[in-house]
Amino acid sequence: MCVFWLSSRCRCVPALSGLLLAGCASDEAVGFRQPLCELDPRPAVVVTVQDWVTKEYIGSGATLVLQDGAFRDSVSVPPNRPDLNAQRLATPNSAGREGTYTVRVTRPPYAALILTSVQVGTDGCNVVPAVLSLHLRMPLSG
Repeated sequence: MCVFWLSSRCRCVPALSGLLLAGCASDEAVGFRQPLCELDPRPAVVVTVQDWVTKEYIGSGATLVLQDGAFRDSVSVPPNRPDLNAQRLATPNSAGREGTYTVRVTRPPYAALILTSVQVGTDGCNVVPAVLSLHLRMPLSG
């Protein structure tokens, strides 16, 4: 399904990446060009998880929690899946949602990492995800 804007000359266009885009050709009478927009919403925050010292990806067993006011969403990567260590984490219900997020990543036995005031806005068309590479440290002993 397409979203039609401002003119009967709007159309759906398949994107190179396989996503469906909607947009308009330029409208000479009004003198503007409507941008093409992805119809599939982008996630608000995208996270990869790495070891602080080795820089190796350690996403297997990690949990990402996003919170913005009363909104809260989370996603986890199954443990003992080294094939998913470089997995990019994104919560399903934050797609297309701008806001100011608190981002919490946990991955035993590492210490939890919490970022506050992560801003997610739009480009006038879609959410511009905050893309984060988070480096976790082992907890201090003793």
